[in-house]
Amino acid sequence: MNVHVSRDGKVIREFSEDDFRKNVRRGVIVPSDYYFCEGFTDWKSVADFKRHRLFTAFRSERSRIERSPAYTGGLCAVAAAFLPLANPVLFFLGSLPLF
Repeated sequence: MNVHVSRDGKVIREFSEDDFRKNVRRGVIVPSDYYFCEGFTDWKSVADFKRHRLFTAFRSERSRIERSPAYTGGLCAVAAAFLPLANPVLFFLGSLPLF
């Protein structure tokens, strides 16, 4: 994924994720700059990137929703609805009480 960096309202360069992180650490990309990559809805501040230590991964707005408890719970409900169709024995064993 490529990261676009803006300074003073102009896009100055495009970096890979690794190069972006390295340049933020080195000070080539300064806190007053902004960055944008695929999946974002708006430009984000490099100062916020540094402040929150977001050196693990770039997250799009959509991926945040996909990791939410409601999304995960919905997937579990769908799996539970179709489990009897996939394998009735597993459904029966899964429905037994644990104690």
